[in-house]
Amino acid sequence: MVNNFALQNNAHGNRLCWCIITVAMIKIIFLFASLSLVTSAQADLLDTQRQFYLQARAALGNNDVVVFNTLRSRLTSYPLYPYLVYDELLSRLDTASDDEIQAFLESYADTPLKSRLHNAWLHKLMERGRWQAFLKTYKSGGDAELRCYYLRSRVRAGDLDGIDEPIERLWLVGKSQHGACDRVFDWYERQGKLNSELVWQRVYLAMKNNNTSLARYLSQALDESAQNWINFWISVHNNPASGLRHEALRPDSELTRRIIAHGIKRYSRVDLEKAKLEWDTLKLRYAFNPKQSAGIDEKFGLRAAYSHHPSALSWLDAVPDQYISDHARVWRARTALRSGNWQALVERIDALAVAERQRDKWQYWKARAMAATDRDSDARLIYSRLAEERDYYGFLAADLLSTEYQIVNDPLPRYSPVMDRLLKLPGITRARELYHVGQVLEARREWNRVIADLDEAGLKMAAVLADNWNWHDYAIRTVAKGRHFDDLYLRFPTPYRSNILNAARQQNLEPAWIYGIIRRESAFNHDARSPVGATGLMQLMPKTARQVAKSLKLSRPGYSALVDPEQNIRLGSAYMRQLLDRYANHQVLATAAYNAGPSRVTRWSPENNVLPADLWVDTIPFTETRRYVRAVMAYTTIFEWKLYDKTSRLSKRMQPVPRKTGS
Repeated sequence: MVNNFALQNNAHGNRLCWCIITVAMIKIIFLFASLSLVTSAQADLLDTQRQFYLQARAALGNNDVVVFNTLRSRLTSYPLYPYLVYDELLSRLDTASDDEIQAFLESYADTPLKSRLHNAWLHKLMERGRWQAFLKTYKSGGDAELRCYYLRSRVRAGDLDGIDEPIERLWLVGKSQHGACDRVFDWYERQGKLNSELVWQRVYLAMKNNNTSLARYLSQALDESAQNWINFWISVHNNPASGLRHEALRPDSELTRRIIAHGIKRYSRVDLEKAKLEWDTLKLRYAFNPKQSAGIDEKFGLRAAYSHHPSALSWLDAVPDQYISDHARVWRARTALRSGNWQALVERIDALAVAERQRDKWQYWKARAMAATDRDSDARLIYSRLAEERDYYGFLAADLLSTEYQIVNDPLPRYSPVMDRLLKLPGITRARELYHVGQVLEARREWNRVIADLDEAGLKMAAVLADNWNWHDYAIRTVAKGRHFDDLYLRFPTPYRSNILNAARQQNLEPAWIYGIIRRESAFNHDARSPVGATGLMQLMPKTARQVAKSLKLSRPGYSALVDPEQNIRLGSAYMRQLLDRYANHQVLATAAYNAGPSRVTRWSPENNVLPADLWVDTIPFTETRRYVRAVMAYTTIFEWKLYDKTSRLSKRMQPVPRKTGS
């Protein structure tokens, strides 16, 4: 009976327990449903606000003030409301009052808009001739134009204490300054302070920058003799081969030595060997001090090294140790490497600055040199350490040891309480909205302003946040700033997968290689644009894009096509195929050509002997291209791991580099 009762009671308890659990679950489900409805409602509101915001900006652009004001009144709680206020104020800056400007600067001091409006207002005050207001409003810094306006305002106000130093700082540059500075310089000259010594100093700077037009202009402020010397200097600049033998250079003076040093460097660009012979004669006839002479000797050695001239190492070795630069020391080592002189390479690596010689690249080459000179056990010790790293040299070292790659992936948590705090920061909220409405430049400004003050924990969560928005390039930048390099999902995302896989299939390319190129070129920023005009995910130059499009029988691509991911990937991958065909499927050469252009890669090819690819890569004259090729090769390996959970050997991608055709 007891047992039966116990069972019945237990059964009743279970039913009671299940009832309680069921009620609790219903409450939880209801809570989540409520939260879901709230979240959904918030999302709908945000979508509506974004549409109103875009419509308001369009209305302002069309001077439809009524529609703009109506929409703006409905967006006072929207994070981008300050941008509407800014845009409207900027549109009528001519009539805006000082009080309105000051109110904005105070209300939105935590935004990048403050400095933008401040600078715009300063320019407007100058246009109106309101010098006193300018002085009151101006803060230190700004571009040369604003600094010159500030100095002009001080002159007008009679505030001359300590004014010489900032004027001379603006004067002593080797380029033309903004036109706003002309009146400052004219005033300074009328005071008798812009003397011939200052003019000559600026002439020296102009000629150092090869700015002959500025030097000629400056000469007008000097006497006839000085003008003749400057004109002669410019003639040596234009024709150093004959100019360096002109009888005007026979006297030994500081000026003739300056002209000779300038001319001989110019001559070395035209004919390195003849210029070197000329210099070896000239330096014995003139009183160049040891440091000056060594500096020119170093220039010859470096120019020889950049072109893989056979005398490069001996010329660099001739530069005294007390005067040789760290840059030239590196090129001594690189020159020894290019020639395959392993013993000299070890010696030149040991002569590098401590921090430089401890870098992985030089440790790798020291090990290679040791292995080549029968010091295998020493080499293996270095290889073993390098092979622990997930990078270019680590992969190459692992290949030499026949060990597995150490591809460590340590993803950051996708949530922490830190993220809640970040989401409450107005700058983060504004950055998110700006990014989503397509104002990416403004989003970057907001983002950079916020993350400048974050600690590592904040930077890591900010990177996750950017990744959640598919803002991959800034996720990559931010996590690097947070010093976390092991989240391979975040650092090596795989967006545009269907486009890339289709392009890879059509062009018979490795998808991982396409990803590697994109990662290095734009970090997945589809509207990236370089200062020289390279555009889109794969940073295509417009001319290259047109040529590739023509070969594919496609219409001429404009800017909109190049920032469209699908079209950019299609054109970029077709160009990769063309380069791969040109270089007989040599991935390293094709990668270098994608960055530096085919003509340069042909010029860099070995004259006599086939070179190992790793050696060729690390003796490319362009720093950017050396780094580019190493990065793309390593990235390709990591993307292959991400796509297929396995990797090919990096050394298999890096076939020996053949000699130039006809060599």
